[in-house]
Amino acid sequence: MKRSMIKNQKLILVFTPLALLMVAGILFAFNSEKVLGLIGSTLKDPIFVFSQDKAPDWWAAKNYNAQESANEEKYQGDSPIDKLPVASIHAFKGIEGDGRTDCFVSLSYYDYKTDLSKLKAEKDAGMPSGDLSMNEVGQSEASLTIFGGSKTIIMNNYELSGAGSENSMKGMSYGWIEGVDGYIEVSGVCPTANELGQVADVTPAISLVKQ
Repeated sequence: MKRSMIKNQKLILVFTPLALLMVAGILFAFNSEKVLGLIGSTLKDPIFVFSQDKAPDWWAAKNYNAQESANEEKYQGDSPIDKLPVASIHAFKGIEGDGRTDCFVSLSYYDYKTDLSKLKAEKDAGMPSGDLSMNEVGQSEASLTIFGGSKTIIMNNYELSGAGSENSMKGMSYGWIEGVDGYIEVSGVCPTANELGQVADVTPAISLVKQ
């Protein structure tokens, strides 16, 4: 009897730490982000990367995280800091540093879901009208890679016209696409609306990737 009790006690001593490890593992799996936050570590936000081999006539600035860079004490923007994009990149047609005024494209990733049709409605409502107006001139398609998968985005193209538009960039393009846990906004600007098709030349060279 004593030998059996000693054996059972040994089994309990062996299995108790294993059970505790299993429970701890399950709890961490469900609360990993909170746990990492408590120990001073956070999950990294995704970033945009640019491959110049795929768009040799373009160059791009480095990825930028507006949320991370915003200073709570000095920030004076209209949007709350937690609604700012966590990744942004700007790509320019031409050679870096040559000072040319040509097409450029901006991409921003927001880490929350929203109604994309509402974003377009808000953009349309904010367009200038009257003597200086912005008119929709059709749609085009562009593609980009989001976390390893190629996605097609519909771009809404506009043309600025009227008094005062002579020296302005007249072509503007906007589009939105859902990501895994948020959405991406793509905007293009060109000297004329006829050049907005060049947005599709550079977006395949841009990818949103996890760090």
